[in-house]
Amino acid sequence: MKTITVFSDVHYSRIPERLINVADESSYCFFLGDGIHSLGNMILHKEFHAVQGNCDDYCGFPEEEVIEVEKVKILITHGNKYHVKRDLLPLLYRAKELECSLVFYGHTHFAEENVIDGITLINPGAIESPGTGVPSYCYAVIEGEKIVTKIVNLN
Repeated sequence: MKTITVFSDVHYSRIPERLINVADESSYCFFLGDGIHSLGNMILHKEFHAVQGNCDDYCGFPEEEVIEVEKVKILITHGNKYHVKRDLLPLLYRAKELECSLVFYGHTHFAEENVIDGITLINPGAIESPGTGVPSYCYAVIEGEKIVTKIVNLN
């Protein structure tokens, strides 16, 4: 069994201590872009994976990454490249192309979970997003092929 803490869109705010503690206890930590320079020591996490967001100019991280956890193939991306504010189909097609059954993406600042054609697409929301809702992240547990996720509000 593996646990994953997933968060996005920190921008220029500080990462809440509560989130840092959960990430430290997790097997994996995924950051979905926008605010790479605000991460500090979180990048030292033993299984830290990050992708570049549209506000992370020249940060050196990829635009997407595929990670296999237990028996689940996961695509992480910021989402801007796939126009997730308009439609999830381009992102869904990319997940199918890469044979991923789970996708984590950011960019919209709104937490949501969708299952389309057997693929789970999750946006954990944003850590810092004025006017767009409650700060949140996603906590996931994977055992074999089984996936359990929870969007956690930070307020």
